[in-house]
Amino acid sequence: MDEQQASEQLAVTRREWDERAPLWNERNLQNWDTPETAAWWGEWFAKLRAFLPDAPAPLLDAGCGNGQISVLFAREGYAVSGCDLSPQMVEFARANAAQYQPASPIEFTAASIDTLPYADGQFAVVNCRCVLDFAPRPAYALRELRRVMRPGGVLILNMMGANSPIKRQYWLRHLQGLDAVADDFTNIFNGITPWEVDRIMPVLGWRRLYQEANYGGTAGGALNEFDSEVMLGLPTLFQQTAATNWLIVADAVPPISLT
Repeated sequence: MDEQQASEQLAVTRREWDERAPLWNERNLQNWDTPETAAWWGEWFAKLRAFLPDAPAPLLDAGCGNGQISVLFAREGYAVSGCDLSPQMVEFARANAAQYQPASPIEFTAASIDTLPYADGQFAVVNCRCVLDFAPRPAYALRELRRVMRPGGVLILNMMGANSPIKRQYWLRHLQGLDAVADDFTNIFNGITPWEVDRIMPVLGWRRLYQEANYGGTAGGALNEFDSEVMLGLPTLFQQTAATNWLIVADAVPPISLT
């Protein structure tokens, strides 16, 4: 994909998320400050805590959406910056943070994760949750996330499994031009898989520390027919395929060469 193609795809993706932002924000706000969210966050953060530097380390929430994860990290004491491709999402994030975390201001910026407006080595932690799958050139995005990370910093990367229910409509791209329903489908996925990220990351200066699958439902209500009990003990490749999302924790190290 050349620069023009990447720019055109980025514009389509930005437009799609701007259009989705109001409904996404309305639906997501139903889960702010609920006991269920508190329980999920407590379990998830406890799992990650062993890998994270102490607060108030600078943290980038790359692809912050309407700001919920940014606010949760800010409540843990981290110095959070958030960015999102969609200006509409950024506006919702600013409003939500002002309401839910006014004591710890968060700076939100509209930006693509493959061209970030931050200095080299600015962050000790980068959180990137279900965003890489929408980057027109995901390796460029991973390289850029590495650029803004200080040596030894930690990346928390969640991406979609190859057969994630989030991607359940992805097959429609093959019928465009043949079926009216498919013609209405806007493909903003890049098709990258967890096992491809496994190969890419060391070349760009990331060392995987931890990985695991999540088989839960999606924000839109789609369910995964697989669960951790069914998948327990199966090869990693199978888990990466069936996962609703796949968690990778990595630290920033010198890149390796393909030669």
